[in-house]
Amino acid sequence: MALKNRTKQMYAEALYKLIITKPFEKIQVKDICEYCQTPRQTFYYHFRDKYDLIAWIFHQDYDSVFKSSTSSSYEHNLASILEKMYLKRSFYKQVFTDHSQNSITRYIQDFDVEMGTALVKNALSTDTISDEQLYLIKYHSYGTIQMTIEWLLNQHKMSATEFAHMQFVAMPDFLKQAYLSMDDSVNFG
Repeated sequence: MALKNRTKQMYAEALYKLIITKPFEKIQVKDICEYCQTPRQTFYYHFRDKYDLIAWIFHQDYDSVFKSSTSSSYEHNLASILEKMYLKRSFYKQVFTDHSQNSITRYIQDFDVEMGTALVKNALSTDTISDEQLYLIKYHSYGTIQMTIEWLLNQHKMSATEFAHMQFVAMPDFLKQAYLSMDDSVNFG
């Protein structure tokens, strides 16, 4: 692991530890830096703010599944990322309670919509999608994110595999086809 990633991982570990004893909204960059015994400049070299750190953590979790998976099944990979999030649910439950402009919920929604849009464009070999397709991508994404939060809060008693299947079944057909044809040539996030 490169030094830059080790430093980022150190800040992530600090946030994991701090979130156990303090509500997320009360954790400041100063607290993370004090925990790591680093100057704030070092933190700001790597991240814009604590929300940027959370986005990096999410991307690490996402990439660890989707970029290293040998499975071509989107549903299987989705179940794997959900399982990873469930194992870290005490962390994700805390950060999902934040509803500020920079919240992880908004970040994941934007990421998910961007990914869905890119996949549909790639699958259809086009540079644009219709307003209806964008609406359905957003509708599915927003609903899926909210249901994921409820699932992490144990409001739905099902395994990650069952939950991934429910998400996949609820997906609009054109989006489902785009995910099924997903390949490494699509860039997003």
